[in-house]
Amino acid sequence: MAKSCDITTGSKDQSVKMGTYDANEFLNVGDVSPSQTFTINVQGCPTAKSTVYSSGVSANVRFTGDADAINSALLRLSAGADSATGLGIEILDNNDVAIAINGESGFRDLVLNENGDANLTFKLRYKSTQENVHAGQANALLYFDIDYQ
Repeated sequence: MAKSCDITTGSKDQSVKMGTYDANEFLNVGDVSPSQTFTINVQGCPTAKSTVYSSGVSANVRFTGDADAINSALLRLSAGADSATGLGIEILDNNDVAIAINGESGFRDLVLNENGDANLTFKLRYKSTQENVHAGQANALLYFDIDYQ
């Protein structure tokens, strides 16, 4: 079995600052906040060339977490007495293509440096699931697994 990449320590446990928004910025179902970028850094990937993928390594990221009850493609906000309602968190790839929670990014060629390191960039944003959004804490837990080819 070929060696896979290692996820860097700083990428394993991240907090993404989503920003602060007024509930009236989400007047319609599907309204979104500006997206916030986060990066998963991998290192020590094999650097041999492949006939299928130019770097020799491709990765598929699978994001898991609790799905929103209204829009199952979105990550559900953590419950609590002071939690916002009417919102979920949408995951996007670096090209702004949505990735459903508990879904996969699809295999992509990793652009490796000479040490076999690469960065996988994704985005998060709030997305309204109801016309009546109520302000509050809007936190969530998101997990990821990476499959290599």
